[in-house]
Amino acid sequence: MNRSELLAIGRQVLTPPDNADPVAWCARNVTHIPDSPFKGGYRPDRWPWVAHALRIFLEPSTRLLAMPWAIQCGKTLTMRLAAAYLMANDRGNMVIYMDNQENAKDFTLRYLRPIFNVVPAVREHLSVHDNAKSDIIDFADGTIVYTNSASTSKDLQRISTRYVFGDELWKWPRSALGESMARTKAYEWTSKKLYASQPGLVGDDFHNLVEMTDRREWHFKAPCCGHLQPYDWSFIRFPEAARTDTGWDHRKVEDGTTYECAGCRTLLPDTNASRIEANARGTFVATSVAANSGHVGLHWNSLASMSWGELAVMMIKAKEAADMYGDEEPRRIFKQKRLAMPWAEE
Repeated sequence: MNRSELLAIGRQVLTPPDNADPVAWCARNVTHIPDSPFKGGYRPDRWPWVAHALRIFLEPSTRLLAMPWAIQCGKTLTMRLAAAYLMANDRGNMVIYMDNQENAKDFTLRYLRPIFNVVPAVREHLSVHDNAKSDIIDFADGTIVYTNSASTSKDLQRISTRYVFGDELWKWPRSALGESMARTKAYEWTSKKLYASQPGLVGDDFHNLVEMTDRREWHFKAPCCGHLQPYDWSFIRFPEAARTDTGWDHRKVEDGTTYECAGCRTLLPDTNASRIEANARGTFVATSVAANSGHVGLHWNSLASMSWGELAVMMIKAKEAADMYGDEEPRRIFKQKRLAMPWAEE
C-alpha cells in the first residue's frame, strides 16, 4: 500500500457521514420541493425555524416533538423533510395521521410521494411492488409508511410502528392523540413522534400535550442591538397618524405599523429584509421544563414571517366584528391561525 492509498483510507475514516447534519443532508438531497411557491430545492436560509425544528426532532434524545405553529409557515414541509430523512437514513415503519382518510390519502399522493421521489436515497429503496397511486408506501426491505385517519378507531388501534406523525390535531376527536401515541410501544426506545398543528381549544388534547413539553419559543435577534427576544404581539406599534375619531384608518395601519425592540426600544421597520435578518440568527428557547425526558415543544407565530401591518389590520377587523356584531369567529381564527395560540370559548 502506497502513501496516497493510505491517505485516502484515512480521509474516508475521518470524513463525517453524509447524514451527519440532517439540515445539510436535506439541502443536498431535496433538490425540488413539489407544490412549493419557490423554485429550486430546500434552502435552510429561507426557513431557518424549519432547519432548527429538523435538527431538534432528529436528535437522538428527542422522543416527541409538538409543534403549535401558525398556518403557512412550513410545518407540513418540516414533516415531509423529516420523513424523507428517516426513510433514507434510519428506516422504520411509519404512520402519519390526518383528521380523515380523504385528507390522509391526499397528503400521501400530493405531498409525501412526490418528495420521496425527488430523493434518490428514498426512491431507490421503494419496493418493485409499490403502487404509486396508493396511500400506503412500500419499501423493498419491508418498511411500510401508512397515512391514516385519526377519526377511525381501527386505524388507531391495529398498527404497531416506530414513527408516528400527526397533522392538524385541532380537528381530531378527543382521545385520538393518546391512541396514536400508543402505536410506538413496541419500539419505545427507538421511536419518534411528531405532532404539528395550529392550536385548537384551551384544554384539548393537543394543548395539554404542548403544556407538558419544554415549550420552546422562537426568538429572533434584533438587527438594531442584537437582543434575543420572542415575537410578542404586545410589542406591535400602530402609527398614531392612523388613529381616527371612530377607530383606525386601516390603510395607514397597514403602511405604518412597526415592531418595538424589547431591548433598545428601536421601532423595527415592517419589511421582509428586516425579518430575514432577525430570523437568520434566531433560535428556539425553552420557557418551561418538560414533564417527560425528550418531550420538546416548538411554538412559532406569524409575526416571524408576515407583514406586521397586514396582521394588524386583520386583528383590527376581527375586533370590529366582535364589537359591532358580537361575532367572535374572526378573533378566534386570528388567535389560532396567526398567533398559534389556543382559543378559550369563555
